[in-house]
Amino acid sequence: MARFAAYLRPSFKFFDEIVQMRRRFTEYAADSEAVNDENAALNLAAALVHLARHVPTNIDTASFCISSAIPDASVSVIAARVERLLHFNPRAHSPRTQVLAASFLVLTLFLLIAIASQTAVQTVCYRTFERVVSL
Repeated sequence: MARFAAYLRPSFKFFDEIVQMRRRFTEYAADSEAVNDENAALNLAAALVHLARHVPTNIDTASFCISSAIPDASVSVIAARVERLLHFNPRAHSPRTQVLAASFLVLTLFLLIAIASQTAVQTVCYRTFERVVSL
């Protein structure tokens, strides 16, 4: 019975690829959050290079896991992260955009409250609701 069940299970190769992509994007997101300026990006890139030099080539994921990108054990993964950090581009957080978004939200809420407080609108909504319920 166990052998039959083993034949029925789907291949997990596709899921392993998804897990590796998730690891890579998680590391990229962590890198982006960790660095705020060019010096921090350079320091993180130097630490990655230092880490890659001291990681043994025969890595066992269960026994030796320093970073989630290290179990992939490919130089290209770490090289891509270092390359990305060396070409650091700070994210632009525009306070004006945040103020505009907050202003739009407040204005929308104000208009919705003003419309909903009108007696005529309330009457129409009530009659429509009564018709729907009586069906």
